[in-house]
Amino acid sequence: MSLDKIRVELGRVKGYVEGLKVEIGREKLNRLSLRQMLVELKPSLERIRYFFLKEAKGLLEWLKPGTSLEKFPLALMSPNAEQKVDNYYFASLISSIDFAIYQLDKPSYYKDEDIRKNIVNLIFSLDSFITELTDRLSLQLTGIAQIGELISTKPFGLDENWAVANCYLSAMEIAVNRKLKEEDIETEEKDFANKFRDLLKVLENKGVKVSELEKELPQAFWKLRNRVVHAGYSPTQDELDLIIKWVKKIMTLVAD
Repeated sequence: MSLDKIRVELGRVKGYVEGLKVEIGREKLNRLSLRQMLVELKPSLERIRYFFLKEAKGLLEWLKPGTSLEKFPLALMSPNAEQKVDNYYFASLISSIDFAIYQLDKPSYYKDEDIRKNIVNLIFSLDSFITELTDRLSLQLTGIAQIGELISTKPFGLDENWAVANCYLSAMEIAVNRKLKEEDIETEEKDFANKFRDLLKVLENKGVKVSELEKELPQAFWKLRNRVVHAGYSPTQDELDLIIKWVKKIMTLVAD
């Protein structure tokens, strides 16, 4: 549903705005960091625009009861609604982002104070955009959207791959621990990989078909798990694919 997708992207936008506020508050501007945030922010706004305009007329059904019919709903109900909403909500914001990136790329023409002033204005516009869109569509950020808000600020370098990997690995650990409890298996092992091997031995003795492949999980998987869970490592796409592949195997095994 487009509304859910808008929520997710709004969460990301909110996170980028918070990141911009941090960067703009530093005594010395980091132009590269600011540029990276703006470059990542723009596609989120583009996606919101796409989902929004795709169902512009239908969004009237989602408007909060009692919303005053000002520019936003009037634009939706008028001829060329999509174009008017686009101009009112998105075109100027995206244009402002493009100009801010242009300024950052021209240090000989635009000083730090010029950059700071322009991005402060952009932040104000983005904050207003988030507030108005959230209020008019009665949007509460869902859990997924809040994750998007967190990772868009890239705290300690954490990104989307780290978030996905942690969700899978946490789900795996919960599933294994519950199976240990269900099978009344007591283990003094503190290392999770050894706990899992203890569980496999019990399951195999009970006739559960445990393939050699599953008994001999690659050491790379356990090392990768520890780096992600305990050190905040953001896996590459290949590493994330490895995590997802093996977690799904483990979840299927312990669910039987």
